[in-house]
Amino acid sequence: MFNGCNYIGFRASAKSNKKIKVFSISLQEYLHEEFTVAITEELELAMEKANLAFEVYKKIFVAQRADFLEAISEEITNIGDLLIRWAALETGLPEERLTGERTKTVNQLKLFASVLDSKFIFL
Repeated sequence: MFNGCNYIGFRASAKSNKKIKVFSISLQEYLHEEFTVAITEELELAMEKANLAFEVYKKIFVAQRADFLEAISEEITNIGDLLIRWAALETGLPEERLTGERTKTVNQLKLFASVLDSKFIFL
C-alpha cells in the first residue's frame, strides 16, 4: 500500500533524500516505513497539476462528477482493513471507531454522488 513516494499526477516522485517516519501512538515507537519529504519543485508541480485538473473537472458533466465520487468511495472501501489497521497505529484510535469513520466517509461520498445524480435528472 505504501512505498514512501509522493504521487504527483499519476507518477511516483521521491526527489528528496530526506525521509520521515511515522510514530505509532499505540506502540510508542516509530514504524518501519519511511516517507520521502517533498521538495519545493514537487510541491509546485503538484499545485500546477491540481490547477489543471480543476480546469478539466469544472467542465465535466454533473453525472461524471457523481461517478467520480462513487469511484473514490469504492477505492476507499477496496483498501480494506489495512487502512483501518494503519490508521489505528498512527492515531491510537480503536479500530471500531476508525471503521465507523470510514463507513461515514464512504456514505457521505455516495450521498453527494446521489445528490448530483438527482440534480442531473432535473437539468
